[in-house]
Amino acid sequence: MEVLYERSAERDLARLPAADARVVVDAFAAYAARGLGDIKKLRDFKVPTWRLRVGRYRVLYRREGRVLIVVAVSNRKDAYR
Repeated sequence: MEVLYERSAERDLARLPAADARVVVDAFAAYAARGLGDIKKLRDFKVPTWRLRVGRYRVLYRREGRVLIVVAVSNRKDAYR
């Protein structure tokens, strides 16, 4: 699957420590390539949205055909606000 990052997700990754950002990007790439990861469909979103759990971070993304669009990357305490 192809992975695209929205501008907001790129900013979120830039704010993370470099080592944590690399772990998040690698984990999402593994999910896109092999479907590995802790995935959950989120409720109460107008556009269907899923989350990937990566340690203390949450990657929120949408699916459009064979394209995964990363919307946000944040700490778990702030991810759903």
